[in-house]
Amino acid sequence: MGLLPGKHSGFAVGLNGGCVGGEGAFLGAEAPHMVPNGQPALSPSLVRVLLWHSYGMGLLTLDTLLDLERAGWDSLCNRAGAVFYGELMTEDGLMVLVNGFIMDRDAVVASLNEAPGWDRYEITDARMVAAGNSAAAIVYKAKASRGDEDPFEAVMSSTYTLVDGKPRLALYQQTTATH
Repeated sequence: MGLLPGKHSGFAVGLNGGCVGGEGAFLGAEAPHMVPNGQPALSPSLVRVLLWHSYGMGLLTLDTLLDLERAGWDSLCNRAGAVFYGELMTEDGLMVLVNGFIMDRDAVVASLNEAPGWDRYEITDARMVAAGNSAAAIVYKAKASRGDEDPFEAVMSSTYTLVDGKPRLALYQQTTATH
């Protein structure tokens, strides 16, 4: 996994959490902790996901899927989404966006390299749907904001599968929640 401490320069582990890329933190957490090298610390959920990617994990539970989704949002706040999703998505993984775009893993990585970071996000009403022994989906409502833009609100659906005992994102879809 490319984001593991010691394997990817510029990232260090912190235990403070928060939306580590924006001006403020999310869900009432305090501002991101800065480690001595001046880089924002990774959130606890991202640290857990990084460890799971390194050491494997056998079960896809609601808590596991929520940690994966929070780690993804944290990476988007920190503008590290390209690396995170490049590693997390399966080779043939797809993202279906609210604007109707269907993107494969390479397109996702390319688009996230240029994407501005989110300042904060909120995940609510999360539910899990099991899809056999090695796959599961999580569905939830999300609200995210950055700068003076109107908040982005959507219903998200992410389907994960275990590949060599590790969770990988196979399909992600956004559905607008504002219509």
